[in-house]
Amino acid sequence: GVTVLQCFPGLAAAQASSGPRLEWKQFKTTNQYPAFVNAIATMRANANQASPGSLSYWSNVHVNTCPHGVPYFISWHRGYLYYFEQQLRSVSGNPYLTLPYWDYYSYATLPTEFTDPAPGNPLYMPRQSSNVYGALSLAPFASTVRNFQRGKSNAFEPSIEDVHNPVHDLIGGVMTTMQSPLDPIFFLHHASVD
Repeated sequence: GVTVLQCFPGLAAAQASSGPRLEWKQFKTTNQYPAFVNAIATMRANANQASPGSLSYWSNVHVNTCPHGVPYFISWHRGYLYYFEQQLRSVSGNPYLTLPYWDYYSYATLPTEFTDPAPGNPLYMPRQSSNVYGALSLAPFASTVRNFQRGKSNAFEPSIEDVHNPVHDLIGGVMTTMQSPLDPIFFLHHASVD
């Protein structure tokens, strides 16, 4: 039979060059970590909202086009992360940089690198809470979930969005707004959903 990788040869090259997403605790021990931190610092410092090299640009894309409560919520964010990751690679100069994810089901407290208010820490943002345990539910993974798409009975997509939204709200600060991509934890949160 024909494989997906045979139909999309660019996908095979992309997978070979970037590798899988790593969970934050593992990611921060790799040589990708400094590239990620430097890229976020560079993008935060870029005040040109029209530049894809700025966090403001990505926030504006989210404000103006992000769907919630619709059947393509997950796929839209997957595409958004893909293009953001390409920009991270460009800004960092590291063509292998991949977005990490935060596995809040394993540890519900924000990674300390995101809560350290030390001057110059580009991962820090003022937030209301550093723990999202109250948002977590196993409902998306229940044996009764039989469909993926919204609009079908027992569907995964609306159930996972019911976890996604409270994670934003419990973190607070800019994460409760459509400008949430200004907070770097946004990308780890969505990489986890992805």
